Amino acid sequence: MSAMKEVQAEIRSMNETLVTLANELKHTNEHLARHERKIDEIDSLPKQRMQQIVTAIVAALAGGLISAAIGMILV
Repeated sequence: MSAMKEVQAEIRSMNETLVTLANELKHTNEHLARHERKIDEIDSLPKQRMQQIVTAIVAALAGGLISAAIGMILV
């Protein structure tokens, strides 16, 4: 009978340990998800900057072409 009580106590201890591990895993997953979101934000920054640069270049070229065209018309 005492052997069964020891086994029961060990099972209870293992269950508590498993609950603790599950909670820690949940928190770790939340931290991982937060870090993944931050990495995605950081990865998108160069793309946004590149789009701004391309837009500025296109605007500058268009402005230059329009100025040249107006200059040719006026001369």
